[in-house]
Amino acid sequence: GNAIGYAGLGLMHLQGAGVPASPQKAEEFFGRSAELGYAEGQLQLGLMHYTGITQAGIRDLKKALKYFTLASQQGNTLAFFYLAQMHAAGSGVLRSCQTRRRVVQECGRAGRWSDQLMEAHRLYKEESGSAYAALLRYLFLADSGYEVAQSNAAYILDQNPEAFFPANESYSRAASCWSRAAGQSYAQARLKLADYHYYGLGGPANLEQAASLYRAASDQQSSAQAMFNLAYIGAFGLERDLHLAKRYYDQAAEASADAYMPVMLALCRLAVEFVMDYLRGGNYSGWRTSSPCCPSQTSGHPPPCRRPSSSGPDSIRLSRLLMMKMENRQTQPISSANTPWPPAAGPGISLLLTVLVGILLRWHLPAHSIPSNRAAANSAGGWGRCA
Repeated sequence: GNAIGYAGLGLMHLQGAGVPASPQKAEEFFGRSAELGYAEGQLQLGLMHYTGITQAGIRDLKKALKYFTLASQQGNTLAFFYLAQMHAAGSGVLRSCQTRRRVVQECGRAGRWSDQLMEAHRLYKEESGSAYAALLRYLFLADSGYEVAQSNAAYILDQNPEAFFPANESYSRAASCWSRAAGQSYAQARLKLADYHYYGLGGPANLEQAASLYRAASDQQSSAQAMFNLAYIGAFGLERDLHLAKRYYDQAAEASADAYMPVMLALCRLAVEFVMDYLRGGNYSGWRTSSPCCPSQTSGHPPPCRRPSSSGPDSIRLSRLLMMKMENRQTQPISSANTPWPPAAGPGISLLLTVLVGILLRWHLPAHSIPSNRAAANSAGGWGRCA
């Protein structure tokens, strides 16, 4: 009942090694090995159906796809190769270049150059002064399409923008690496690339592109950080929409327990903004206005940045609270002849209103909106998944 033994007998009968060649017996032995979950038996049985060397003497592409898929799930490199060939030619499956690319990447990652990724990680973590050598290895692997290497190279450049190249060039190279990693649907890379577009790092600032990347991370990966940043942009950037901002804040609180307190503080600030604008006679219909409010680099309203931990490219955590930057907001001078009532609230009044609104929100907050799962969100998305 040994799976490896069955696979060996199947090869002997298939090739006629010491016994008469018999595709029928080879198929039988490969089938027994495949049933026991042996990847080599599954691969050989898939090859027999793919080439038509079976008892029936005809190709069965559906069975070939089945056994290649089973073998690939155990990391068999040849199974990945034949799966890529089937998807490229549309043999037994709908032709898909995107699926072929993904399968080929999985095949490539099984190569020996994965040892270089481990070596780069070791250099960065264990040897002082070897960050440059680690960066070179990560950049080499990044050009090979390795998403982890792309993210780690971008991280090193982002943390030390002037250590290896001029700052502008470092941010440009990091943005390129983040972009390639984001193209492989890595949520944290999308968040970092969106931050680069917002702040104008590595290129001109582009709020629309930043919002698009945040939205992609929110919709496709359910990222609480992306939802939080989208809410901020909806409240203080692009076309001001407080209803949309509140909806994204609520979604962020539901998606992550860590986002609950920042969301509550942000909602308090949102309520204060609405109350003050309403008392000044603002043209509101509920919590919505179409007046543009696009912050610049110096407006004091950047979205919360993600600060990776100092432990290196192994982790990334939820950003600091929104309120840490709110108190630095700058207002345009208003002439005394057109000063609306009430005047701009001072720190004492703003704090009092924030506390009062927070109490009201907490009092009327439905019980089901408090997240029950206290597990830290985004704690599994690491830069050093190679470890």
